[in-house]
Amino acid sequence: MGIRAKPLPPYGVTVVVWSGRLTLQEIRRHVGALDAVCTDANRWLNYWDPSADLSELDVAAIPEQKRLLAAKLRELYGDKRAISAIVRDPGLHETFPEFWTAYASVDPAYPAEVKGFTTLEAACEWLNLPDDGRRAAIAAVESLAAEDRGSWARAQIGAGPGIGP
Repeated sequence: MGIRAKPLPPYGVTVVVWSGRLTLQEIRRHVGALDAVCTDANRWLNYWDPSADLSELDVAAIPEQKRLLAAKLRELYGDKRAISAIVRDPGLHETFPEFWTAYASVDPAYPAEVKGFTTLEAACEWLNLPDDGRRAAIAAVESLAAEDRGSWARAQIGAGPGIGP
């Protein structure tokens, strides 16, 4: 669980699934490893799973995280702006995706255009993915989210009364 990414080079997009308990340390690791998953194209599809939990995130560190991510995006893309669609699953009770969308999009110096969505289909359309790219991106989100849910379920087996076989 956590942050999983999958590049889809034929479609010029990288899919990222955010799930489970997310900490600033994990987010920093993700940012540090972006060059391993980014595509030459600058499009990102970020999906926030209903299980995403930011309750341990230090809100005071968010500006620092934004600076680190901005520096990484400039390193990866130079003067070319990244395009980042953020999809908040309707079952997610966290409001961070909306906060981040607003926080990043009001800064004209931030090296990415960020827009929020409630459906993968709308996000894929905004990212201008072709039909087969949309299907591949949605399948990647579903696959990564299923892996995360399987990891969570395996971690819960035997964790206490009423959980597991």
